Amino acid sequence: PDEPETELAGLTFDAWSETTRQYANAYRHMGWLFGDHLVSGEDRFGDLIWQCVDRELRIDHGTVSNWMSVCRAWPPESRRHEASYTMHALLSATRRKDAQLAEELLDEAMAEGKTSTEVRALLSPRTEAEMCVCACGNKHRRRE
Repeated sequence: PDEPETELAGLTFDAWSETTRQYANAYRHMGWLFGDHLVSGEDRFGDLIWQCVDRELRIDHGTVSNWMSVCRAWPPESRRHEASYTMHALLSATRRKDAQLAEELLDEAMAEGKTSTEVRALLSPRTEAEMCVCACGNKHRRRE
């Protein structure tokens, strides 16, 4: 059968797969890309950036604020490039309270191959019995 005339005409599966890989990579980094850009814009132009956000991005302010919050919590030099943006986002609140603990949890999650769903579960213990208070005075999930 004749192949329809589209941008895919003449494209091999390998070439198409490579483009898909590049798009997926860009998608996985979108929070960092926009977050860093908007943080630098806010640092320079203040609240004026929200006019541009409304006009150009048309994205809920909560989403945009979250991107910015994650980027502020995890400056570029502290990010683990092998860990997803979502992993970093999950540990952002922890990092704002205790940067060392957040980095240890992220390193541990990566070493053990945990998914973001598993990390989310670790961060939200279901019972007080699962909690402990360590020398730092913070409550967190008891480690076995």
